[in-house]
Amino acid sequence: NSIGSYCEVDGRFLSWLPEEHFDGVISYAALMHLDPADQCAVVVELVGKVRLGGQLWFGWNAPEIWRNNTELEARWMLPAKEAWGRCFAEAVHADKRWASGEIAIVWETVEEQFLFPDDKEAIGIYLYLPPAYSLFVKRVASGQWQSHGF
Repeated sequence: NSIGSYCEVDGRFLSWLPEEHFDGVISYAALMHLDPADQCAVVVELVGKVRLGGQLWFGWNAPEIWRNNTELEARWMLPAKEAWGRCFAEAVHADKRWASGEIAIVWETVEEQFLFPDDKEAIGIYLYLPPAYSLFVKRVASGQWQSHGF
C-alpha cells in the first residue's frame, strides 16, 4: 500500500493500539464473523482508538446469505438499532472513559440496500439484500452524545 499504513491482526485484541490515534476505521464483512459480545467489545474499543471527530464504518452485518442458518444467524446484531443501543449503553456503565463522557458518540445503522445502487440485478450479487446493514459511528465531544443518528 503506497498511501498510509495498515496492519493485519486478530481484531478482538486491540489494547496495543494507541488511544485517539486514528482518523477513521473501515471494516467490511468482518464483524459478522464474531459472536455478538465480541462485536460489541471490538466496536467499543475501536471508538477509543479514533480521534475526536473520527468516524468508523462497519459494513455488511447480518448478510442475507446466512438466513435460515441458525448457527450463523446467532451472530447477527438484530434488530440493529436495539442491539447496538444495548451495546453502547453497556459501554457507558462498564467503561470509565465512556461513563465520564471522555468517549461520546453519535451513531446510526443503515440497510446496505440504501447505500448502494438501486439496480441490484446489474450488480449480480447478494451483498446488499436485507437484513444486511452498516453501522456508522462518529466520536464526538462530551455532551454531544446521541443514542442514535447523526
